Amino acid sequence: MKFSTWLKFHTPLIVFFQFDGFGGSAGTAIKFNYNNKEIVSAGYSVFIGHFYTEYSIYQNRNYKKVQKANNHLYTGLRYINTTIGAELSRKEIKFEINPKKLELLFGINANYIFKKWKFNLKTDIGGFTSKSNVFSYKIQLLAYYTLGKSTAVRFGWTDLDLKHDDIFQNNRLIIHTHLSEPNLGIAFDF
Repeated sequence: MKFSTWLKFHTPLIVFFQFDGFGGSAGTAIKFNYNNKEIVSAGYSVFIGHFYTEYSIYQNRNYKKVQKANNHLYTGLRYINTTIGAELSRKEIKFEINPKKLELLFGINANYIFKKWKFNLKTDIGGFTSKSNVFSYKIQLLAYYTLGKSTAVRFGWTDLDLKHDDIFQNNRLIIHTHLSEPNLGIAFDF
């Protein structure tokens, strides 16, 4: 059986729309050792938003064993808003830049559900709208444990690599951000 025939007759057309966002910030300071006076302070913050649509390519349900699996291909946009600032002696020199980037992304979202557990692997690559041919990626592995009808505890790991190489205020600006961190939270399903 050809894959396209199987796909046509065995995979329903299911389309999802989703928006999510997250962000964070970091700051540092360099101080004189002699009198503990701060001479340079710097800060970095980033907000990342995703808007994407998914198309189901595979579904398998076994209600006797209370398990199911589904895989989706998705495409969408990733919006990145970065703020970088620094101050020298809080008075003399101060600068702040705020480059923004919108990039096209493609990915796969795989789910496996067994009784009260749900395991999710989501991975994508983006950056196809940039002239400088720099790409970003996200890999996310999550586990959910269902507490109630619409509530679950979520934990896992996210690895996100963002690259920015563009002209900003008539100068070339290169920013490489790599975020790799554990996730813990509560998920609500409506």
